Amino acid sequence: MRLKQVVYALDRQGEKEIRGLHARLKREGIFCGSLEQWERDVKGCRRGEKKINRDNLRNYILFITDSPKLLREASEEGFAVIGFCRTSEDYFPGAAYVLQSFEGIDASFLEEYLLRSQGRPVVVAKTRRLILRETKMEDFSSLYRISLQPGMRYGLEEKPGEAEEERQKLSAYIKTAYRLYGFGLWTVLLGGRVIGRCGITPFRLEDGSFALELGYMLDEKEQHHGYGTEMCQAVIRYAKNRLETEELWCRIHPDNLSSIRLAERLGFSRQYTGEDGLLYFFRT
Repeated sequence: MRLKQVVYALDRQGEKEIRGLHARLKREGIFCGSLEQWERDVKGCRRGEKKINRDNLRNYILFITDSPKLLREASEEGFAVIGFCRTSEDYFPGAAYVLQSFEGIDASFLEEYLLRSQGRPVVVAKTRRLILRETKMEDFSSLYRISLQPGMRYGLEEKPGEAEEERQKLSAYIKTAYRLYGFGLWTVLLGGRVIGRCGITPFRLEDGSFALELGYMLDEKEQHHGYGTEMCQAVIRYAKNRLETEELWCRIHPDNLSSIRLAERLGFSRQYTGEDGLLYFFRT
C-alpha cells in the first residue's frame, strides 16, 4: 500500500462524517488525522533531527478538504487533494474529484486516486499469468500494432486512424476515463510485455438505459493459450467485487466467431441482434 496518510481539513459536521472512514483506514494501518494534527507532527519533525522531504510526502499523503482555498494551495504544491461537499449544487472550483459522502470509500479507492494524481497507472488485477493495469502512453506502440492486425477488423468499434491521431485519443482517454469512472479499458501484461487490452466501458442500450460492456483485444500471436479467458475472468471478478454489478454485456460482430466462442465460455448468452448489426450478449 503506497498510501500512508490521509489528512483532512473539514468543518465540525465533516469531521463527524469522516469517522467511519477513519476507522476503516486505521484497520489498514493508514494514519487519518486533522490538518492541525499533521502540521504539529511536521513541525515536531523539523525541530528534531529528521529532515522533511516534501517531495517524499507527496508520494504517500492525500488531503481531503471542504475548503476550495486549501484545495487550491495544496494542489499547487503538488499534493493529491479530494474535495468534499454535501450536495452537487455546491460549487467547488479546481477539484479533480469531489466526494459528497464517505460511505463506501476505502483505502483502495484513495490509493488509486493518489496514484492517478501522480500520473502512475493503477494495477487493477493479477492472475496466475497476467497483470491488468491502467494504460500508460508507453503502451501505445504495442496496442496500436495489435489494433492493426487482420483479426481486429471485427473486434474494434472503429477502424484505427493514423498513428498520431490514435496517440492523441489514447492520451485524452488516460487523462479522463479512469478518474471519471474509476474503471475503463486496461493494458494486459504477460511477463512485462503488452499483449492486449481488456476492461469495462459504459454504453447506452437501444432502450436508452446505460449498461457496462466487457471489451477485449488480444495479440494474435498470444491467442490459443487461454489468456483471453484469463484476462476476461479477472475483469468479471472486478465488476462483481469492486463495482458491485451483476450485469455485463458484450457487443460482437456476427463474423467474429472467436470472440463469440470466448463470450460463451465466459457465461454470456445471446440476447438479440441490434440495429447496428452487432450481436448483444448478456451475463449475470
